[in-house]
Amino acid sequence: MGSSAPFLALLASLGLAFAPVQAPPLPFEKAGHELLVQVDQRRPKDAPKTDDVQRRLAALHTRVRLGAFELWIPERVLHGEKLASRSGPPVKDFAQLAQDLVKLEEAWLDRVASPSSDLAKAHDAIPVLERWTAAFRGNVVPEVTPEVKAAVEVLERHFFRRLLDERTFAVTMVVAPTRAQYLGLLGAAAEIDKELTASLCIEFQRRGSSAQLVPGLMVLALTGIGDGERAHPLKDRDLDEIELRQNNVHASAHMLSTYCTPAAPGWWGEGLALCDTIAVCGSDETICTGHADVQSTTPTLGTGSLLEILLWVTRHKSPYRGGASATWFEAPLRAAVDAEGLKVFDLDKAEFVARIPATLLGEKAAIPGAVVAGGSGAKKGFAELYRAWCAGFVHWLSLNSGRDDSLLNELCRELKQIPWQPGMARNPLYELCPTVTRRSIGASDAPDKDLEAAFVAWLAKK
Repeated sequence: MGSSAPFLALLASLGLAFAPVQAPPLPFEKAGHELLVQVDQRRPKDAPKTDDVQRRLAALHTRVRLGAFELWIPERVLHGEKLASRSGPPVKDFAQLAQDLVKLEEAWLDRVASPSSDLAKAHDAIPVLERWTAAFRGNVVPEVTPEVKAAVEVLERHFFRRLLDERTFAVTMVVAPTRAQYLGLLGAAAEIDKELTASLCIEFQRRGSSAQLVPGLMVLALTGIGDGERAHPLKDRDLDEIELRQNNVHASAHMLSTYCTPAAPGWWGEGLALCDTIAVCGSDETICTGHADVQSTTPTLGTGSLLEILLWVTRHKSPYRGGASATWFEAPLRAAVDAEGLKVFDLDKAEFVARIPATLLGEKAAIPGAVVAGGSGAKKGFAELYRAWCAGFVHWLSLNSGRDDSLLNELCRELKQIPWQPGMARNPLYELCPTVTRRSIGASDAPDKDLEAAFVAWLAKK
């Protein structure tokens, strides 16, 4: 899961508290300035300097348009502690990411379909882009043939209901091959728009594997942070190839989900991102905004919202890791369910600590008191359970039929019609679900009246 930016923004909006951190100096400002020097050198002389973050940074990148997504490949890259500039990496290095973005679009085709959509043409466009992105072998993007151009346009119409001109951006994933480039992009965005400084130029973001600069624009870090607390912030650490791919796909899945269903609750987006990463990569071992035992930063529980528990997600000693995601966590979730609720384990002590009600997705669901009062091991254990629960439930929705399609597709289509608005008194999902499915979510223990209850009943059939 990396440091999934849409989730970070959502968590920040909830007013989460983080423990103070004694961090090394963060070179966001210096790296950002150096990056903007590169940006302005590549800006046409007759083009005015803009204060729009996305338009300003576009000058440094090759834009690869893929329909719902566009992938930005840097033409100049900062590297090392001296922030030296070098030519961007070969386009072939991003072939896998480009192919994965196309697969994510394919997963969403039926979820955003409407009577005005030509769904068959959208599905036919996918293999065209799969063949094209598989041909990324050199230092330049392969020729955009008429067939490729037509496929991109079909997908733009499907997702955006119109063609996008060159000044209009799709959901944008920009890659940062080095930590210097990653921090530079965050610092550059903050220099262009000073109001972004407080959310971007912080220790929590420095440690991340992705960050949303502005809505619709996310940076993916292709290297990790240096080992140890005294490691220089610009030191690169190579990531495992599988870990890197899952990080990138999970973060990209969040971005597409945020665009397509902006008003959905946070657990919905997390469940979808997990399921989509599993569909594309075969599994999802990512940490998202989670807590790693080697980090100095220790998250604290602030508002009582269930979303913040994901800060405690960890790979250590969890029964929901080590291949469980490949089958959507079915086996460990079934093991957690009994007649009295859900079993929570302390991952530090490897022992049972609490039994909680099996209603985690309801409108008023909150972190159980036993978890709030428990130690770090209890929080980790519940966070891992909750992460798996979100994914398992979303997958279960995809397996069960509604009136005309799967429950998941029908709910996604309805959610897509609802824009996100600040200060919503009630999340729209809980209003539309009874109308679309004739059942609530997390409001009843009766499987014939409630979808989460039906999910629990399905798990209980061991």
